[in-house]
Amino acid sequence: MLSLTAVSSKKREPDCDTGASSGPSSAPVRLSPGSRAPQADRLWRSRDADAFTDADREAIRSFVSAAVVDDPRWIGASTGNTADATAMAVAVWPVQRLDADLDAVMTALLNCALSNGNNTKAAAIILFQTLTQVGARGKRSCKSVAASWQNKLRRDDYEEAIRRRQPVRHLLNSSEHSQAVKAA
Repeated sequence: MLSLTAVSSKKREPDCDTGASSGPSSAPVRLSPGSRAPQADRLWRSRDADAFTDADREAIRSFVSAAVVDDPRWIGASTGNTADATAMAVAVWPVQRLDADLDAVMTALLNCALSNGNNTKAAAIILFQTLTQVGARGKRSCKSVAASWQNKLRRDDYEEAIRRRQPVRHLLNSSEHSQAVKAA
């Protein structure tokens, strides 16, 4: 399991914590001081799937471009590569707690889900699955946001993909699938 250690000016208290460690340490997330849009990294877990504005999208892109992670997958994830963003998000499963590290990874995935690029539905499904895990750990606001992503996925005929045991594998094209397998 991937665990990132945040290096920023403020440490955040976890919103839900089981007391368990999230796994072995990996690459730290470094954020440029002052370059971060307020709360942009928390939008993935606080805003309904259909409620994102152009200003939100810009704040998300700014956050992702300002964050630096010493993980080769981050470069791809931060530039919109869904396979890299998905691999990083799945690597933190099962979600043990909400913190700056998870927020950074999930914001990169949200950036992919909101883009007009390849495999936005794969990113949306991983967002839904992660929000469901967080909601199951007691974070009520995440349950509502998860439900909004589930409704969006149903509207977009992704119902079968939501119910699959490995929800993303069949959505990635062959080159993205091999990249995700290598990265994970």
